[in-house]
Amino acid sequence: SGYGTSKAATLRFTTSVGEELEGTNVRMNGVGPGVVATDLIDEIRHQRGLADEYAKRLTEKIEQGETTDLKNLCRFVEFLTRDGLEETGGIWEIDEWNDPGGF
Repeated sequence: SGYGTSKAATLRFTTSVGEELEGTNVRMNGVGPGVVATDLIDEIRHQRGLADEYAKRLTEKIEQGETTDLKNLCRFVEFLTRDGLEETGGIWEIDEWNDPGGF
């Protein structure tokens, strides 16, 4: 599918550029947050209804607590931008990351 192809290309681009920039002051990382609990997700669910397969999967993830909290996602991205962090070329999959501490 077009989505899968473009996602794979974006992930590979991120790791390649990160590797090329290693040792410089420039870092390249990607963050895969999964489903983020936002008003847009609620809007999609209500507009499409539960008969829609995508809305159904979103609803299941929300009901099972399998979403990433937006504030914690922002805190994680801020962590990646801190001075002294040398990580580059990483893809951070943080599905369901709701850790209230840590960063």
